Amino acid sequence: MALVVLLAAPLLLWQTAHWSRFLALTAINDGSRQTLILVVENLRGELARFRSLPHLIAIDPAFKRLLKGVITAEDVQSANLSLERTNRIAGALDIYIMNRSGLTLAASNWASDRPFIGRNFSYRPYFQDAMQGRLGRYFAIGTTSRERGYYFAYPIRDGPDILGALAVKVQVGHLERTWRGHGHEIIVTDGDGVIFLSSHPEWRFRTLTQLTEQTLSRIAAERKYAGAELLPLSIEACKTGLVPDDILRIRKVPISVSDPPDGPIQRTSLGSQARDYLTLSEEMFDAGWRVTILARTDSVGRQVTSAMLVVGFVIASVLLIAAYAVERRRRVQERIALQAQAQTMLEQRVQERTYDLEQTNVQLRTEVSERKRAERELRQAQEELVQASKLAALGEVSAGISHELNQPLAAIRSYADNARAFLDRDREDAARSNLAGISQLTERMAHIIRHLRTYARKDAVAARPTPLLAALREALSLLEHRFVEHDIEVVEDLPKDDVMVVGGDVRLQQVFVNLMTNSIDAMASGDRRVLGIAVRAEKEAVVVTLKDSGPGIGTDDPARVFDPFFTTKEVGEGLGLGLSITYGIVKQFGGAIEAANDPAGGAVFTVRLVPARSLEEETV
Repeated sequence: MALVVLLAAPLLLWQTAHWSRFLALTAINDGSRQTLILVVENLRGELARFRSLPHLIAIDPAFKRLLKGVITAEDVQSANLSLERTNRIAGALDIYIMNRSGLTLAASNWASDRPFIGRNFSYRPYFQDAMQGRLGRYFAIGTTSRERGYYFAYPIRDGPDILGALAVKVQVGHLERTWRGHGHEIIVTDGDGVIFLSSHPEWRFRTLTQLTEQTLSRIAAERKYAGAELLPLSIEACKTGLVPDDILRIRKVPISVSDPPDGPIQRTSLGSQARDYLTLSEEMFDAGWRVTILARTDSVGRQVTSAMLVVGFVIASVLLIAAYAVERRRRVQERIALQAQAQTMLEQRVQERTYDLEQTNVQLRTEVSERKRAERELRQAQEELVQASKLAALGEVSAGISHELNQPLAAIRSYADNARAFLDRDREDAARSNLAGISQLTERMAHIIRHLRTYARKDAVAARPTPLLAALREALSLLEHRFVEHDIEVVEDLPKDDVMVVGGDVRLQQVFVNLMTNSIDAMASGDRRVLGIAVRAEKEAVVVTLKDSGPGIGTDDPARVFDPFFTTKEVGEGLGLGLSITYGIVKQFGGAIEAANDPAGGAVFTVRLVPARSLEEETV
């Protein structure tokens, strides 16, 4: 055995070096990929903040008048001040307006040492794109400000005509400070391979390859880098063969570079030594950029050496162990016998443990059955409590409803007596008018009784698509007499079309009846009695807001009003169950309810319900 280990030692050491290098490079690759994703998302987020800004600003009618009419000093100054205010809020570098020929008429930096006013930028690709009716995007060094920036430009239209363009310059150079980290460098290159953003200052405005004369002429014509000397970096690239093919090991040789156009750089000398990097890149197609992270591989050699030392130590240990193998054979046999005995004991313990687990499972099944039974009883008790709450509320409104019914009954009797008298006098038209009044009053009484019968019905628990506005109007109709009794003004902000939500007709009515009753009681003693009801549809929910002009919720924690038996009313005026039941009903619908005090006074209850389309999507 010792001879086999000795012969295999060179192969083991070679394999150790191979795989330890592979694992080290893979670890660097994985870490670099996460960093690269963060950098790319950061750049995309920074550009996305300003992408729609030129479009929003360009629709200002004042800018159209500036480009259409006779330009006056007052119009130019007004546009300058407007752009300056907008830029102060947006946080861009500069915002400016150009006419059809590319001449800048107004700019946010009109009061600076280097204003854009009077300068012509028709040679810029972003202006040319805007004049063709599309959003212009471009990165360059400002020929006036000498600052690096990303430009967005959008046409200013007057109907089908394009009068000019509005440009927004965004600063991106400040992001370089956040990229500087231990063990890697980050560069951003354009479509020509020019490095314009880099965590390594000496690499700015250098190229990854030698640019052709045609490319250099085009860049110079666009004044993209304001005359910067675009020299290539000295790079040796080779595939490692140990990691995926898109990972390259870059060998950089330092070269002498001049200062970039936007100011001198802080140089750090690497001497004559080269440094190896693993590179990962990702394209930003919208911006036309390529983001690359270069991770240093200095630690790979150390990890390979450490792994080989460990394997060498293991091989030496194996050789020493093999030398004593014969002498220890008897001990090994004794150990095997002990292991067999231990295996027998272990099997016995496993059988005992299995029996215990079976008994435990029987007990757990019994407990689960008991718990399910308790849950069914609890659910039944909750439903009965909800129904009792509805009937209690029904009793509360019955006094007002009886008054509402007495009035039509008295009027019907009067109409009937009058109709009989008119018939005796052969006044059929007058009698027919009285009979029509009796018909209208009976319809009114049927409408009131229908509300009571619907509200008293025990609703099913299952949630289903329910018209929200219909439930609101039914609740308002049930409480109409109380609004009139307490002289409460109801202010509605409701959509024209009904909104379907996940709920139930009667239970949803009970939610609104409980909330409105709570607001009515709160405003009963106030001088100003206004109940505001608003409905708005959001992306994930339909929000119903009820705001009263009462004294508000008298507790530091408004959420406590949903606790069972919590009430701020006097003893005997309420049990504190109405809002708790309301909370439970909304939760059954998959929604949420919140309570808060409005800074202007009064309480605000916000009910968030699930749109019916969400229920349909889950079913599908």
